[in-house]
Amino acid sequence: MNSTDLNTQTASESTQPFQNDIPAFFPVSILKLVLMSLCTFGIYIVYWHYQNWHCVKYRQNYQINPPLRSAFSFIYCYPLFKKMSAEASAVGVKGIAAAPMAFGYCMSAFATRLFSGVSYFPLFILILFLLPVQSVINSINQKMAPAHDRNNRFSGWNIAVIVLGGLSWVLSGVGTLIFYLFSRTAL
Repeated sequence: MNSTDLNTQTASESTQPFQNDIPAFFPVSILKLVLMSLCTFGIYIVYWHYQNWHCVKYRQNYQINPPLRSAFSFIYCYPLFKKMSAEASAVGVKGIAAAPMAFGYCMSAFATRLFSGVSYFPLFILILFLLPVQSVINSINQKMAPAHDRNNRFSGWNIAVIVLGGLSWVLSGVGTLIFYLFSRTAL
């Protein structure tokens, strides 16, 4: 297969032709996904879902509402993961098991909401479920749009969020440690 065939070939349900600079799904480096998700206390994950549904809407001409699908990501994660897995198969990339990944994502999303303010451990688990998904996305994008922007640089806003979020994590840890130390001495 030559490069001309690759640029005009369409994947599973895509109606848009392949283009060298338009990725199939939201490109972001693993490091940036992890840091932004942690430092925004999970808000970046909602943005991640929005961007992926926006890419699906654009490339496949779907009449969907990306903001609504990202707000209810626990409902729409399975269809998104399934689309990603199908697209991966269509371009010859090893996909993800959409159902188990969506189940794990949903359980950790519920735990994150259930334990918010008490423990942020479920947020770490939630992010862990997105890592293999993003890895597949990056592979799909590399095959379908080799010239796309990989979104691996940190903008000024990204750095500001990381600094403020990192400071929040540090202060939260210090506060928890102080509470733990004082509660032990009160006994």
